[in-house]
Amino acid sequence: MKKVLVGIILVLVVLLVGWFFLNHRSVSYAAIRVDSFPKATVTLNGKNVGTTSYSNDKLTPGSYSVILSAPSGANWQTKINLTADTLTYISRDLALTDDQSAGQMLFLESLSSGQPAQLAVVSTPDAAKIAIDGLDKGVTSTLFRDVPAGDHEIIISSPGYSDQVVHGRLIDGYRLNVIVKLAQMAPTAVGTATASAVPIASVSATPAKPYVVIKDTPTGFLRVRSDPSVSASETAQVKPGETYPYLDDQNNWVQIKLPTLSGWVSENYVTIER
Repeated sequence: MKKVLVGIILVLVVLLVGWFFLNHRSVSYAAIRVDSFPKATVTLNGKNVGTTSYSNDKLTPGSYSVILSAPSGANWQTKINLTADTLTYISRDLALTDDQSAGQMLFLESLSSGQPAQLAVVSTPDAAKIAIDGLDKGVTSTLFRDVPAGDHEIIISSPGYSDQVVHGRLIDGYRLNVIVKLAQMAPTAVGTATASAVPIASVSATPAKPYVVIKDTPTGFLRVRSDPSVSASETAQVKPGETYPYLDDQNNWVQIKLPTLSGWVSENYVTIER
């Protein structure tokens, strides 16, 4: 009888130990963040999960379908593979036509242990110019093995298209994949100013606070757009060091007051003095 009791106790101990490890093992999740302009509904694998900006760091790694739907009727969809212990970032400017839509997607891909960081840049359209930290680095599609780990600014540009500015962090042992879609710039009507004749705005005195200071840019100027979107028309250009009255900000864009109009500039290249 004692042997039977000892056997039962040992079985219970084994079951309890197994239960403990099954319920206390470390669980690996995948994370995602989705931004858009305008605000849109986010659908993951057919389920409405909220609106942009949307984030979730407790997703099961694997394949997902992503759909963004804006009230205007503009929508976008893709399929992605979420990797454990990494963040996938999606940003999208939604438009009713694909040629006016823009966006970027960043995700990490694990490399063999001990390998230095890599960077892969792919764009639509292809053969777009790549600048990394202000230095020309060729055209898409390209795999870089010589960009050091750390934070970098990547600008993808092509004639007739609006630029995409990407801020990404390279990590040793991973490849950062950057996939961008450039939006076509609106064609210039006959008899109107050409892109090279976009007015250069200027002010002579520092305005009262709050005001915006234009920072240095790779091009030597900053585009002012009619709406807070890379697909919006370019209405003027401002120069580094100039200051303008602050009006508003939303979704990584800042609205400024120019001498004859107001417009939106990327917050990546401005400082707001309050």
